[in-house]
Amino acid sequence: MEELHDIAKAHYKAGSQHVQALASKFFNSLDSNSDGRIDLGEYLEFTSQKCHSGINSHSFFKKLDKNRNGSLDFWEVMTLYYIMKSGRPFCSFCDNFTPGIFFSCVGVGCSFTLCRDCYLSSKCDHNHNGYAQFLDTYTLLQVRVDSANPTGINQDKPSLGSIHNQKQTYSSYSVHHPNPGPSASTAIVPAHKLVSFFILKLLYALKKKILINWDNLEFFLIISSGQMECSI
Repeated sequence: MEELHDIAKAHYKAGSQHVQALASKFFNSLDSNSDGRIDLGEYLEFTSQKCHSGINSHSFFKKLDKNRNGSLDFWEVMTLYYIMKSGRPFCSFCDNFTPGIFFSCVGVGCSFTLCRDCYLSSKCDHNHNGYAQFLDTYTLLQVRVDSANPTGINQDKPSLGSIHNQKQTYSSYSVHHPNPGPSASTAIVPAHKLVSFFILKLLYALKKKILINWDNLEFFLIISSGQMECSI
């Protein structure tokens, strides 16, 4: 959670005046008695209507309460705001909050994520008639960047650590079932199919899991390679 605190503060400070105004409006919507802090009662009342059940709990409130004073200040509420806007998931198997790396199924019409521990343990048997493919957080972001570039899928990319400007091409991503069985697919999935799966999955997740005020769509999410911004 410490890293999420830092990310939320960085986004706020780097944001436009409009973004900062939206963040302040969010804080004020929780602060029902206008005393400049959010107590547990105010937090639970708000999150019971707006958030995943895992966020609507005393234990999650304590995770957000960085200084352990029993209430949330502005920056601690900004962490909640970032979590909601960025769509940080809860594991679909153990139901724990996943603040870091997670693995997401790219099946069509599916919204299913696993935390690192559940993915490594192979205890979760999730498939679509023998077909289930998972991508980790960074690969998902790379697929999204590639899908935004019409030539990105087959574009040459530099090898890591190359000192001679050597190029390598790629046209697929290797993805794996968390608990492969006799009927599970372990094939390499063509990148253009993953892009289609991922775009559909994003639309599904945005509609079903992430609560967004579509009249105030402005929040910065820095994509892996640098300066790409996503307004959500």
